[in-house]
Amino acid sequence: VKMDESKKIAEFLAEPHLADLVTLMADGAPHVAPVWYSWDGESYVVLAEPSTVKIRNIRGDARVAMSIASRQAPYSYVLVQGKATITETDTDALLFELAYRYMGKTEGHEYAVKTQQEETFVLITVTPDKTITFFDD
Repeated sequence: VKMDESKKIAEFLAEPHLADLVTLMADGAPHVAPVWYSWDGESYVVLAEPSTVKIRNIRGDARVAMSIASRQAPYSYVLVQGKATITETDTDALLFELAYRYMGKTEGHEYAVKTQQEETFVLITVTPDKTITFFDD
């Protein structure tokens, strides 16, 4: 990855795009779920309720893929294949970070406070093995 390209990737991933997270069902069939994510330069983190299909799938097979694409021109995307791990940890800080990022500070704060009281989350960490990018500029 060229330096200017890695900067372009980081800038793109900092934008609030939804990611389509693909996990594998027990029979090998793909399961896709749109998710909020955060990228720290090494891995992607996603929150999920412990009882969801994606969590059950990852516990059975850690292989995952993600598609993060712009929804309007100029079209760009980052495709990731990798392994996911699940950790039960304090997810409050990430909940607020993601809510602010995707909903704005005011609405995001209200959403995060309400969700914090109603939901329990686990952390999915996706470590990429392969990344493919496209930038239409």
